[in-house]
Amino acid sequence: MPKIQVRMVLLFLQLSLLVDGVGCATIDGDLENTTIREYDSAQENFDAGVRAYQSGRYAASILYFEYVQDRFPFSPLTAQASIGVANAHFERREWRDAAEAYKLYVRYYPRHTQRELAMYRSADAQLKALPREFFEGKPVLHKVARALVPVARPIERDQGRFKRALKSFDSYLKQYPKGKFSEGAQEGRLYIRSKLAEHELYVGDFYFERKRFDAAKSRYDYILKNYSETEVSEMARERIEEIVAM
Repeated sequence: MPKIQVRMVLLFLQLSLLVDGVGCATIDGDLENTTIREYDSAQENFDAGVRAYQSGRYAASILYFEYVQDRFPFSPLTAQASIGVANAHFERREWRDAAEAYKLYVRYYPRHTQRELAMYRSADAQLKALPREFFEGKPVLHKVARALVPVARPIERDQGRFKRALKSFDSYLKQYPKGKFSEGAQEGRLYIRSKLAEHELYVGDFYFERKRFDAAKSRYDYILKNYSETEVSEMARERIEEIVAM
């Protein structure tokens, strides 16, 4: 293998090793106010992007990798630069940007080496981008206990985002059922489905409190049919038993 190819592979392996860690870094600087020194070749700019990434200067690494993509679109380094942009956004906790960058990588480089990682990270970033209030509180409880437990905000206005993240996890698991990130994907999938079930429970309880028991039971039945694996399904079953016993 030619020396330049060996060097390129080694640099990419260095970058790939970094993606196994959790994205826990804080934003390292304003992307718009970050400047870089542009080099004459794709290799030099890619190398500079790797060095910036390794030193935690993720904003600079994004600019270098994007420069490789824009200035050298036919370089064999362009695919590595694409996943590099996504990884840097992920490290900066820019979840929406990261999710979109991973999607683009999968779309344009479907046979590249980091496809599995990109599919999982895209779904995970979408999950992390969901509003924080949906991760707080507990499912709505019935009767007296309801007043003692904080109620999680219903997700009716954001169901589309939940369902898109769920679809991304499903896509990953369909292609990599025993993949490296399958356990995390299953957990993310279950979490989102639990939140969707909580929404149905919230609406069912709304009808129950207004004595619209047929409408409430319809929502509870929907939970049992579509979200039976969630803990919320047991709560729905208890509600149905109470309605039947009336």
